[in-house]
Amino acid sequence: MALATTAAVLQTTLSAAMPAPVVAAVRKMATAALRAGGWVERWSVTSSSAPSVVYVVARRADGTMGCSCKGWIYHASRPQCRHIRAVLDERGGA
Repeated sequence: MALATTAAVLQTTLSAAMPAPVVAAVRKMATAALRAGGWVERWSVTSSSAPSVVYVVARRADGTMGCSCKGWIYHASRPQCRHIRAVLDERGGA
């Protein structure tokens, strides 16, 4: 599973063909949306079984984490999915 921070995700997601003001506006909106939801940090995790699928793992200020995968969304009572564990492993269990 490949990990990328919010900045890296935005860098690779935004097209080089987009005008600079549009890129700046998208980055500003993405950052505001991330913080508005209480999420303070976000990673992109590429699926190991489907490399074209990317999940978003995010962390709140209190340390709780969430994932955009169906497993976490529909079974949120389980605090960690494999994508959250991958982020924690990559960060040294932080």
